[in-house]
Amino acid sequence: MKYLLAFITTFMLSSAHALENVTSTPTGPEISTATTAQEVSPPTNANQMGVEINPVRFLVGAGLTFGADTIATGFYADGTTDKITAGGTILFYAGAEYRLNDNASIQGTIGYHFDSLKPAKNGDGSFSRIPIEIMAYYHLNDKFRLGGGLRFVNSAKLKLSGTPGTINDTFASATGLVIEGEWLPDPRTGIKLRSVSGEKYQSNNFSGALFKGDHIGILANYYF
Repeated sequence: MKYLLAFITTFMLSSAHALENVTSTPTGPEISTATTAQEVSPPTNANQMGVEINPVRFLVGAGLTFGADTIATGFYADGTTDKITAGGTILFYAGAEYRLNDNASIQGTIGYHFDSLKPAKNGDGSFSRIPIEIMAYYHLNDKFRLGGGLRFVNSAKLKLSGTPGTINDTFASATGLVIEGEWLPDPRTGIKLRSVSGEKYQSNNFSGALFKGDHIGILANYYF
């Protein structure tokens, strides 16, 4: 088990069909007429095929995020270091989405986002928060869609223990802009690449401690 010698917080340092040919033969003189076969494009989605689609579906997801300012750094007895960032690192979430039409949908989720120091016998550290996201998507086709929306972050907390002591800090609510693309290899699976910008965390206990939470991420969704 590693031993955590010390930690330093940054603020301590300062998403066909074709019509059939029809032949009619009236009484009297024989007259033959035929309609011209016309090609009609085959149905391209479930609505055109007459299949009723449930516009509401639920989802769960998880992913990894990277980037943003360093909030705290841990120093270990073996000479290694680790850090906590305002944009890292693991995100879990769940929610629902509503299909407005063939080309558009909206989605809402609530999650748990956190980063932590490597575990040590005599100390640890973590930064956690609860993001709520509201997204709108434009469907390019059945496999790809582009999305944008807002991320509202609440209950951000920093907890550190070790040398030189213990820190329990909270942060004001933050808001970020989300832009992402999603690949849907099948109707129940989604893989997302995203960018979050404008997210800032202001410490409630340390004057002047402000951390940028801008980050990128890769996420996986399961829809049901």
